[in-house]
Amino acid sequence: MNRIRELRKDKNITQEYLAQQLGVAKLTISKWERGIHQIKSDKAEMLCSILGVSLPYLLGIDDVSEHDLPVYKQCILELNNVSINLLRNIDKLTSQNLSDIKREARNLYESLVRLQCEAERIEKWKKS
Repeated sequence: MNRIRELRKDKNITQEYLAQQLGVAKLTISKWERGIHQIKSDKAEMLCSILGVSLPYLLGIDDVSEHDLPVYKQCILELNNVSINLLRNIDKLTSQNLSDIKREARNLYESLVRLQCEAERIEKWKKS
């Protein structure tokens, strides 16, 4: 299901306003929100611009909003710092807790890779 209604309400935008901006009837907006009619690509792009989101996010295909991108970048930086500190202090670790730390480091690294891929995908989409 698309996110038109949710995004419209979050921005305190009425169906009437969207209809006017997009050059369609209010009923068309309602049908888009309920998934009764599909949005044509030109109107979808305009709607994304008005609502400030990517097309995949608007259509419910992607869970990452462009607004999440700065958060993702911050997480990447924090994970990098954790990794650097871990590597700097690795000689001070005991063998008892080393396996736990290795497991946690592996999880952090996997999260970092996922976040970085997602951020790059969003950046690429924004440029196209």
